[in-house]
Amino acid sequence: MSNADIKSKCEQLAGFYYGDVDTTDLYGECLQFVYYVEDEVKESQKKESSPNIEGRKKTLFQTLYSRIKSNRLESSFPNIEIALRIFLSMMVTNCKGERSFSKLKWIKNESRASTTEDRLNNLTLMSIESDLLNDIDFNDIISDFASRKSRSVPI
Repeated sequence: MSNADIKSKCEQLAGFYYGDVDTTDLYGECLQFVYYVEDEVKESQKKESSPNIEGRKKTLFQTLYSRIKSNRLESSFPNIEIALRIFLSMMVTNCKGERSFSKLKWIKNESRASTTEDRLNNLTLMSIESDLLNDIDFNDIISDFASRKSRSVPI
């Protein structure tokens, strides 16, 4: 893809998401990001995609987004991170819409009597983003909570 093509696609994306993405910054970030991820793309094409914890395959976009997050490159590529986040959330809304609504119905039925709206919203978000939650290691969080609770330190 030529630089002119990249620039026109960046302008289209920034035009559609004008409140979220800046055209000039996105174009510069894309030019830098291409060099940064060339090795990642080659590896991904060799493996076709990498499996995650549940045995499902990660897409190239999920791999790139997790690489940005794990290497803390959000400040270096903020517009690319936003664009990837928008793209990845579109998959959730389009492909998993029925499933998330059935989860919402189940959550509402199970905990309608004793749950506040804020907690219900958090449970719904956790249900929709279950792939990300499966990657989190809760052992450190639990041990930290237990040590604070045993010392009677206010949390």
